[in-house]
Amino acid sequence: MPLWKPPAPASRATALRWWPAKCAVSPSARRPAAKEIKGLIGASVERVASGSRMVHEAGRTMTDIVSSVRRVSDMIGEH
Repeated sequence: MPLWKPPAPASRATALRWWPAKCAVSPSARRPAAKEIKGLIGASVERVASGSRMVHEAGRTMTDIVSSVRRVSDMIGEH
């Protein structure tokens, strides 16, 4: 059974008052959650940075390929 059922539209104001009171947590209970969230954010930042490096490297590789194709095309055109 769910801990909380969404209220009917008429009682949403009541739910908005009820929800924060039920979610109140002591500071000592928040610390592990805050630490976990910080870790998740850090991991996400690392993944974004890694992805950014990969995109940059792929761009350089594509530039090298285009340059090589142009050189080959020029060599073929000379003969």
